[in-house]
This record gives sequence, C-alpha cells and structure tokens, in this order.
Amino acid sequence: MPDSDDGTYRVWPDGTVQSTEDGQPHSWTSDDFMVITASSEEEALALSKKMNGKSMRTQNAAVAAIQFALETDDGMAFLRCHSTRVA
Repeated sequence: MPDSDDGTYRVWPDGTVQSTEDGQPHSWTSDDFMVITASSEEEALALSKKMNGKSMRTQNAAVAAIQFALETDDGMAFLRCHSTRVA
C-alpha cells in the first residue's frame, strides 16, 4: 500500500520523470510513459527500471520459445499438433 507521502510520477523509457502534480505531460515527450507511485523521482525511475526488466525477461522467454518452435522438428511438431483451424 502506498505511503501517504508518496506521489505519482510519469516515467518515460528514456528516463525522463515528471510529477503528475505538474499538470499535463511535457509537451516534447511521447505518450508512452508509465505512471508510478513513489516517494521521489529517483524511486519512481528505479521502480520503472525494475518493471521494465521483468517485462524484457518475459519477452525474451517468449522469443526463445518461438525460435525453438520454428527451428526444431519437435517445435514444429508441437505447432502442428496445437494449431486450430478457423472456419
């Protein structure tokens, strides 16, 4: 549960951090920010990096599974057995 002293921050992939109390997102930034509750801008950035790291590990595992499926006989057999036809 967030501490009562925590604020909310927008964190962009390039490391830009902005308090939501500042109003609208910076005009020069994209809309691909995360909104994070934290006690400081530094903590918000650290939390976003931690969450992005988990996301990348999940994505890497998915890519590895697809590569296995496409590059091995066992993987191709799995895909053939588990494919469904759409009528």
